[in-house]
Amino acid sequence: MASSSSGYRPDIDGLRAVAVVPVLLFHAQLACPGGYAGVDVFFVISGFLISSLLMREIATGSFSLVAFWERRVRRILPALVVMMLSVLVAGWFLFLPQDYKTVGESAVAQTLLLSNAFFWQLTGYFSPSSDTKPLLHTWSLAVEEQFYVFFPLLLVFVLRNPRRSLTTTLATFGIASFLLSVLGSYVCPSATFYFLPTRAWELLLGAWLAARSRQAPSRIRFFGPIAFVGVGFVTYSFCFYDSSTRFPGIAALLPCIGAACILASSQLPASFVGKVLATKPLAFIGRVSYPLYLWHWPLLTFLRYPLRTSEWQSPVLRGGALAVSFVLAVLTWKYIETPIRRRTCWRSGGQLAGFATASTLGILTFGMLTYLSQGFPSRYPVGSLRNAATWHRTPFTRAVGLAQAKAGDFSPLGSIDSNRRISVLVWGDSHAMAVAPTLDELCRTWSKRGVLAAHSATAPVLEYASRGEFALQEDSAAVNDQILSFVSRNKIQSVLLVAHWNGYAHLDTLKLALIKTVRALIRTGARAYILREVPIQDFNVPRLAGLEAMRRRDPSLLGLTADALATQRSALDQTFQEIARMGGIVLDPAPYFLNDKGVYAGVRDGDLLYRDHEHLTLEGAKLLSPLFERVVRAE
Repeated sequence: MASSSSGYRPDIDGLRAVAVVPVLLFHAQLACPGGYAGVDVFFVISGFLISSLLMREIATGSFSLVAFWERRVRRILPALVVMMLSVLVAGWFLFLPQDYKTVGESAVAQTLLLSNAFFWQLTGYFSPSSDTKPLLHTWSLAVEEQFYVFFPLLLVFVLRNPRRSLTTTLATFGIASFLLSVLGSYVCPSATFYFLPTRAWELLLGAWLAARSRQAPSRIRFFGPIAFVGVGFVTYSFCFYDSSTRFPGIAALLPCIGAACILASSQLPASFVGKVLATKPLAFIGRVSYPLYLWHWPLLTFLRYPLRTSEWQSPVLRGGALAVSFVLAVLTWKYIETPIRRRTCWRSGGQLAGFATASTLGILTFGMLTYLSQGFPSRYPVGSLRNAATWHRTPFTRAVGLAQAKAGDFSPLGSIDSNRRISVLVWGDSHAMAVAPTLDELCRTWSKRGVLAAHSATAPVLEYASRGEFALQEDSAAVNDQILSFVSRNKIQSVLLVAHWNGYAHLDTLKLALIKTVRALIRTGARAYILREVPIQDFNVPRLAGLEAMRRRDPSLLGLTADALATQRSALDQTFQEIARMGGIVLDPAPYFLNDKGVYAGVRDGDLLYRDHEHLTLEGAKLLSPLFERVVRAE
């Protein structure tokens, strides 16, 4: 996220400030629902600055790939090493073994410039589980450094070949990358978010602007008014995008083109926008933007880790974390980044190479040991939790897509005898996957054949589009229509609807769709069972229970009060009453979680009942066996 240029432009530092502040606010959940697009602005800035420098060096014959990478190491590595070592040390004291193991893995991945690939296969950027990944933000550093492995070579090849046009070459690669990004945002959105081929166009846009500026500076210089267009584009993306926006793809055009407009219009003589960006407060924030970006996310992660959701909601707490991040950023910039960049220490390339080698090997070694040791579980005596090592296991994770729904290709439950009639269908989202092991066991016990038709974050209702990163989105209605048709064709006896009902947007629409779905099921001749939500806890159960056990406290005291549960369920009470009146059978799992201390607990008899704050473990799902028995045994 950093570059250098021979002619200092304070307006670019100001633009860095405009980019980094929304990222911080978004991560702290204080404002800017689309603040994550600030990273895209950084990519454009980086492409512009570094390309400008490389083009000038190549043109004058002073370019050296070794010198280029030495500058990158001086700029990026020292602050990054300090942050990563701090995370590894802090994680030792604050994180449970499973999460600390992931910290070790991510440290190794970042050291190898592969953290974007690591986090792609591990978690979505907007996933709730991201709050336990203090190095998640390094994905963008990996993308940028991967780009600069190849980009200088491309520039040298094109600039030294007079028959090739640099702007045309950059535009061609950029357009190809953009089209791939658009396609990927529909086909594989998570990979598209994290990987270089679908992000390269943002850096190439900055590079193209740099090349265009060198070829025709007079045409760029007088475009002052387009700065306001750029400000509008960037502001719109920060304020009106959110985690449900299909991104990057087409949506990334606004912040990227906006950044390019601002950069183009702010070359000397500076536009009005450029003069505002060049003011000292903004320029200073921009100068410390790199260490500020490095520090803010680990601090937010470590702060949030031991807290309940309600505790995390304090804006003062989150704002305080950002303030501490700023202080650390200034100290890092002044005492680590600046001296090394200006060569007041480690003046020679050999000294820098020694530091880079030693720090890289040190982090690799510590990270690998952390991974291989499973997060050093001996640090914490969590033996009072009997399933502390197995709580995350869940055998039913296969998601149903449109092709599977049309073919009736669902996960089997109970008997696998294809000659036996399917008598039970479980239809739902990831909550249905969580309870499926218990239904599978009951089907085996009573020699029944069942199937599971489920997809994460997708409500099992008709005529409703479930949005979100992991949902079926536009395919939701078609898949659910196919499942209903499957029930009707196979004359299925019992259908159980299971979902995180309160977790879906447009709740009034969902209520109507749920009632319509129950009516449609009853018309097929099936018994329609609907499982109310399990008590949704205000905290990550394995995490806080592990911390309580570690502190020699009773984790069974953790749970939801009766008043809190009533408030949580109130929005859908009338809907479930209406469903019961029309013939649907409403099942309430809450009583099975109530303990003798008067709370709907997340732990019972030393067993973790939840995998997070809402999904049940195998032991938690087993509690509901008496409730589900009537579904399976129904004649």
